Amino acid sequence: MRNAALCLLLAASAHAQLSEGLPAFGAVGFNELRALKLPSAPTPRAAAADVIAQNHLIAQAAHDVVFGYADNEQEYQEAVSYWSAALKAAGVSSGKPTIADGMYQLPYATGDGTVLASFLADARQFAPKDDAALRADMARATAALAHDGLTPIAARVVDVDLILPTYLVFYKTKPDANPDHENLIRVLAPGDDLDFDVYRAAGLDVIETPTTYMMVYVGPAAGYVSLAAASADELAQKLGDRETFLTQNGRKILAARTFAIDDPDYKFGAGVYFLQ
Repeated sequence: MRNAALCLLLAASAHAQLSEGLPAFGAVGFNELRALKLPSAPTPRAAAADVIAQNHLIAQAAHDVVFGYADNEQEYQEAVSYWSAALKAAGVSSGKPTIADGMYQLPYATGDGTVLASFLADARQFAPKDDAALRADMARATAALAHDGLTPIAARVVDVDLILPTYLVFYKTKPDANPDHENLIRVLAPGDDLDFDVYRAAGLDVIETPTTYMMVYVGPAAGYVSLAAASADELAQKLGDRETFLTQNGRKILAARTFAIDDPDYKFGAGVYFLQ
């Protein structure tokens, strides 16, 4: 069993090797899963065919490979066999798998110019430990992907020990040199209340808003940043500076909303909505 420090190094290595086209996994990142990895149960805890109950079967998709982590040869063989079969069932061909430093890679080709992307849902999207709610949310996500022209190829419930039950969806999308511009299913949860209509007006398909500060959507990467100031003049200066910074760094400003803050020193607030 590798220690947490080595697990973090492996996660960083994976990011360096597979940075191009790497889709976000949402609030619970795959690197975090690797860092917290517990021993896999010797046998699956759930009998359903679409349930992943072992850590090494959790995988992620990049532009040309599906990859994950395995602690030994048996886990490696099980993982590549599992995902090879899943890809084949969806009409996606797979190549010769490899493993290095605990990370396995399974090359693939869709044959139609698309690439695979993956989405590990944030467990806050549905009631905790509620299988019916989880599955309803998974169905909603896959339906939204299909509606937006992104072909789902696999959907799995993830029921492992180290995180709350969630789900994992693999689907096809068109690649872009900038992953932020790819049409993907994503989660935005900055912690502040959001005006979701700003993103809808920008063309994002907002699938659900589980809380006032969280949305699940399909589209390019969206962003939000909040500011606080002691006076209206200070806020105006901060807002102008931040919008200039975002624009100069390739962000598209969608809107800015000002609001009052219940704080003894910083009573003036603003939120900036943008696309990455």
